[in-house]
Amino acid sequence: MYIPSQVLLGPLPLSGVMLIASATLSFILLEHLHAPSRDQDLLVAIIFGALLGEKGIYILTDVGYFIRHPSHLIFTPQSTLGFWGAAAGAVLAAGSVIFRHRHLWRWSDADMAALTLAPALSIWGLGISWIGGPSHLWLFTITTHHLDHFATYFLWSLLMMLTTAFLWSLYWYRPRQDRQLGGTFLLMTAISMGVASLTTGTPGSPFTEVQWTAWLLAVTGYRLMTMTL
Repeated sequence: MYIPSQVLLGPLPLSGVMLIASATLSFILLEHLHAPSRDQDLLVAIIFGALLGEKGIYILTDVGYFIRHPSHLIFTPQSTLGFWGAAAGAVLAAGSVIFRHRHLWRWSDADMAALTLAPALSIWGLGISWIGGPSHLWLFTITTHHLDHFATYFLWSLLMMLTTAFLWSLYWYRPRQDRQLGGTFLLMTAISMGVASLTTGTPGSPFTEVQWTAWLLAVTGYRLMTMTL
């Protein structure tokens, strides 16, 4: 079940370091956009909820193993369990913050989230590329040492960079786009996840779960863009 990250920076896996970098960038961008404090609370909740969810699900599924090897929780395991745990933790934590500020939310909050999460996901994607999956696209086929698992998440990271550039271009052209940027972000993130997942033909690939998530994001994003205020 447990496969540690192949690339470490000191005692920390590259994916963890890039997660810290992406979170830092998000906070900087929120300050730049003069976002309300509730948006910062939501970002903190998503980050810590995802971290606790990812580690928590491993503890719940194999308590004895992590009692014997507690240091292994520092690293990101290569398994679909971590994905589901992080997703569940982020959703629950975000839901609690949204409920607490339920009378204060505005559609512009969705746009603030889009402008800050898109570049953060791009950076984080570069970190988790090293524990990704192989690609069947010739351009992204890498067979050197551990890099055969580099391609799919790297492709997703590149697509998220394009998403970031597109969203910020829309924002600079027309700063006030209540919920449109948020919907576009969800839709383009879903497309990026779907495209990246389709490049792997490995049976039992963890991208099966990612594809379901992509569908959910796509439907939510489309609904957000087209709903009547």
